[in-house]
Amino acid sequence: FEHHAGSVTLLVCAHGAPPCTTPTLALSPVEVDLIYRTDVLGTLRMAQVVGARMVTRRQGAMVFVSSAHAHQHYPARIPYALAKAGVVALGRALAVEWGPYNLRINSVSPWQVAGQTRSSAIMAQETTQTGDDTEMLYRQRAPLGRLVTREDVAQAVVWLAQNQSMTGQDIRIDCGQSSSMWHRNFLEGDAP
Repeated sequence: FEHHAGSVTLLVCAHGAPPCTTPTLALSPVEVDLIYRTDVLGTLRMAQVVGARMVTRRQGAMVFVSSAHAHQHYPARIPYALAKAGVVALGRALAVEWGPYNLRINSVSPWQVAGQTRSSAIMAQETTQTGDDTEMLYRQRAPLGRLVTREDVAQAVVWLAQNQSMTGQDIRIDCGQSSSMWHRNFLEGDAP
């Protein structure tokens, strides 16, 4: 990859480890380390390799794919939330450091993505455990009444890559979910 990095004008980092669902008091350092190394250090290393060439050419853009977990959290997801917040912070820090070289670095933080295997599997597991249709509950929680699509994420990435004034930003792609105070337990008075 390093051999071809000189011709790269856009880097999109969209990798990540599966979310860990271990309750916080039972977490092992190994679980935290795996997610941190994959998400944060993996993104940093890719940025370093490609960024070195972009800095020399004084041109380029990077978009890091984070997660809504960088901003809002579920119980027993601490390592994933830490890593995704780290990816957003990395994008902001690099935007400041590399801005003088005409590099733009941004991130996107999608919420539940429809058809994403990992999310679908987690929703199916939650549906089995609670007896509720978890995907339907997610759809109800979003003001637009739907989950995010892969196309939604791709459009945001392309927009950030092309917009010459955007750097150091994180765009939440969540069908309005983060703007809403709707929460089933809160509205229905259920115990948490």
